[in-house]
Amino acid sequence: MKVTLRSAEPGDVPAISTIEKTAFPCPWPERALYGEIENDLATFKVLSLEGKVIGYYDLWICADEAHLLNVAVAPRARRRGYGTVLVKDAIGEAESRGCRRIVLEVRPGNCAAICLYGEFGFKTVARWPRYYANGEDADVMLKDLGAAPNTSKGAR
Repeated sequence: MKVTLRSAEPGDVPAISTIEKTAFPCPWPERALYGEIENDLATFKVLSLEGKVIGYYDLWICADEAHLLNVAVAPRARRRGYGTVLVKDAIGEAESRGCRRIVLEVRPGNCAAICLYGEFGFKTVARWPRYYANGEDADVMLKDLGAAPNTSKGAR
């Protein structure tokens, strides 16, 4: 079976929206997903299996920090390592763009996601009360990607 990872395109939005609705209690509307495709800060990628979108991630890069906004896999494709593929690629994207860290929010009850992020070295650093539209809290997770650049070159 052929699995591909590529930049999201407008034609992918209906499939992304379907996954979004199965993955999150407060899914993004389609207009927001279209907006992410055009967003200069966003790296928005889809994972497809035999040409059908089965997952995606949305990563913003601002200066030297990356923010992983969404990662989701279609229910029929879960527990097959596709989430790992997506998170690994997002981290690689952030590293290749010179980011020093990557941050994300996750629902405290989303044990599968928390475990996946933990496998990549993300640590919970804060809890934001009533973060989500439905009033649910968010755990903030952070992964350091590398040391700060040496800005004191030549300084004494």
